[in-house]
Amino acid sequence: MVDSKASKTKWHELLGEVLEAMLSPVGIEVHTEYLVSSTPPEMDILLIQNNTNNGWTEAQLERLPDGIRQSKARHHVIEFKMTESFNGRALRQALGYEFFYSASKEISESEIQCYLLSSKTPSKDRLTTLGYQETKVRGIYETVFPELNRVKLIVANELADESYNASLKCFASRKAEKAKAFPMLQEKSVEWKAQRLEWSISGLYMHWFTLKQGDDMVPQLTREQIIETGKVFGRGYISILPPQELRGLLTDQQQHLLTQEGKLEGKLEGKLEGKLEG
Repeated sequence: MVDSKASKTKWHELLGEVLEAMLSPVGIEVHTEYLVSSTPPEMDILLIQNNTNNGWTEAQLERLPDGIRQSKARHHVIEFKMTESFNGRALRQALGYEFFYSASKEISESEIQCYLLSSKTPSKDRLTTLGYQETKVRGIYETVFPELNRVKLIVANELADESYNASLKCFASRKAEKAKAFPMLQEKSVEWKAQRLEWSISGLYMHWFTLKQGDDMVPQLTREQIIETGKVFGRGYISILPPQELRGLLTDQQQHLLTQEGKLEGKLEGKLEGKLEG
């Protein structure tokens, strides 16, 4: 589902495109806008592990992000919030999708795990209100409230700078976090000989850093547009270099923005969250 009426871009479809290009070659089904039943609603993203015997394979673990890679479940429901803040409504949506999907497939609670992936960093007050606390895994939160504990919170801005987290960090709200993620995922796409993934992330990179800033001028950004952009510009626009060298590909203004955002975006997001909560 679209998480903001102000944006017509279905960000979960673009994330689903990246995940499908990356995970389907290693035996993980990826579905976007999956019908929970014969009628709406549709969940944002569904991952299904095809290997039923021994948990995640080494090839799968190389590509799965934190929060999911630690789970022993086979079915993974992801509710993605790109522009909307983390809140109780989003949690109720995620819980509803998990409930109806597990009932329709007749699977047990141990076979399914639900996640709310937030592009933005939630405010401390919002986390406290909903009982979410940090776990030992950076960027992963769990709640102390029994009625909500089926949903793990993944905060894209806070995930560790590892290649297996790069697919989610490419959709982080802070550009400094995006800038670190793209070179890692680009390098892996070449290593895995995953051309579709390479096109997808090249197209996304062009959108975030080169062609424009934000989504206000594009009425709807689709996965097809992202792939076609990636085909046109290719890997040359994402350097397979350490993140500090990636800055050489950016304009002076973009470099300045990344430096400032690394220092200030957290504070600004916190202030915005506070106003929204008030």
